[in-house]
Amino acid sequence: MHSIKAIAAKPSTSPNRKRKAENGSVAFPPKRTRFLENYRRQNFSLPNSVMFYIRTNSPNPKVYEKMIQTCKDFFVKYPRLVVHGLTFNKKLGWHTWDNQKRVHFRGAVLNKIWVVDELDVDFDNYYRYVLSFFISNIIQCDIKKLRIDNQNIYYREFLFLSKNVEECSIFDCGVADDDGTIVMLENLLKALPKVTSFRLTFNLAFPNITSKTVQEMVKLSHFSNLTHFSLSKVPDIFDMESFYVYIKGNEKTKIWLFFDNLASEDYKNRLEAIINEIVETENHHYKVPMIKFPGQNQSTYDRLHELYSKK
Repeated sequence: MHSIKAIAAKPSTSPNRKRKAENGSVAFPPKRTRFLENYRRQNFSLPNSVMFYIRTNSPNPKVYEKMIQTCKDFFVKYPRLVVHGLTFNKKLGWHTWDNQKRVHFRGAVLNKIWVVDELDVDFDNYYRYVLSFFISNIIQCDIKKLRIDNQNIYYREFLFLSKNVEECSIFDCGVADDDGTIVMLENLLKALPKVTSFRLTFNLAFPNITSKTVQEMVKLSHFSNLTHFSLSKVPDIFDMESFYVYIKGNEKTKIWLFFDNLASEDYKNRLEAIINEIVETENHHYKVPMIKFPGQNQSTYDRLHELYSKK
């Protein structure tokens, strides 16, 4: 079987791979060419329509990988590079792991990528569009974990990535429709029907929250299925009154709210009153949330954190 390294890495310049060009100079065939040197079209007993359906509708990446191990014809007719975990950071660029070895994607990707397991794009302000630029190389996405940091992407791109995501972390990102309209938090959550853990850090440059966000968010049928829900740099437009009502009926989700330091004094006072009410309650029939904001009372914070850690 061809390896992921043979497709993702730069062509080899090994002397034993030399061939003579027409002008007599030495040239090196690309690895895809070498891969196809001993390829022969296969004559299967099944009709071509059936074989096409099998190639284009493999139910999962493991089945597809078994198919291309069995016969090169499957890969040649329907090329997909199955990548178990795709990562980008400034130092290493786009890379993955194969047999405990790091594999880099240098230059153009020669085959379309089928990414599974997870996608992680690390923080760097200089590379805010790196995911959007690279996503055209991904033909299929079945990731369970998505982590994007300081990225600007289109909502259609987020929809493509999100359909099977169970753990989602979005830090200081901007998500917009094709016309530039910022996508609200509730619509990001709506695009994550299988999510169980959700973390988001708001980016003040992309205000994706309104006074109605909380009401729309808690209406989502799968919102109550979350086991973890965390928001950081929360602005004071967040409807804490409505969310507090939801909190008092929540028996499943561990909630963490860290409010922005620009919140008004009136808003902070209301947060303090909510915290006092929680810590003074003897019996909690709901998951105690963690609420944090600059300047809050340390003793009530400590008590709240103690209750949060128990429930």
